[in-house]
Amino acid sequence: MSISTKLFSIATIAASSLYLICHQQVDAHVTAMPNTRDSSAPSGLTQILVPHSCIDKSGATPIYYPTIGIEAHFPETITTALPGNVAGWDLKIIENSVTTTTGATAVQRIFNWTIESGGLTTKELGLFPVYWSVPSSLRASNQKFYFPVIQYCQNGTVSLWTLTSSNSSTSEGTGAEAAPVVNYSATTPSATQTAVSSSSGSWGRSDTLSIAAIILSAISTFIFVAYALKKFLDSDLTDPLDKEFNYQAEKKLVA
Repeated sequence: MSISTKLFSIATIAASSLYLICHQQVDAHVTAMPNTRDSSAPSGLTQILVPHSCIDKSGATPIYYPTIGIEAHFPETITTALPGNVAGWDLKIIENSVTTTTGATAVQRIFNWTIESGGLTTKELGLFPVYWSVPSSLRASNQKFYFPVIQYCQNGTVSLWTLTSSNSSTSEGTGAEAAPVVNYSATTPSATQTAVSSSSGSWGRSDTLSIAAIILSAISTFIFVAYALKKFLDSDLTDPLDKEFNYQAEKKLVA
């Protein structure tokens, strides 16, 4: 095997491995997309991204069960929240009147999407949209809004995506994964910031690995093209029939 071929193989394997690592990192969380919003924007659309079915890891081999319900909790600090319909799913809206820390009355909203048959399998992802707004007093830079999500599974179990900064040390956060979060920023979010990333709401390990995978893929492609071009230039491009014709012609001239 030539050096060029070895380099191409190594680069390809490295890029593929990083790609799989990146997607495993992304597939491990239910997130909000986009996860950043400009502090000057009073309202906007957020998609609750569910990138996988339910996973039972209690046995030696993981078992995947379809997701049949998504329950998203929107805090009372959000003044307006309008959920969107998802094809094939039923939508139920629950509004609870609560008293805030200041003594005022507010509304806490729960949006429940359910499906009777089928569900979200391990080869599908689901997007559950909500248009919401908050008052200007709460749109300070680095202000975070958490949207706890409960994922209901076909086998009767649930996956909790309810962990927030306020319940991480309480029993409410026990056994739960990080909740989807949207972070208000002082500047307009870039395409990279608003892409699907870890639920921390900041640049994470999956983003870095994704960039590395893209770079390695580009390198492997360049090596492959260079190797193919070298083989092309070094090869004998003369057609076999032309070779035979020229040989016979030379014999006649010698005779």
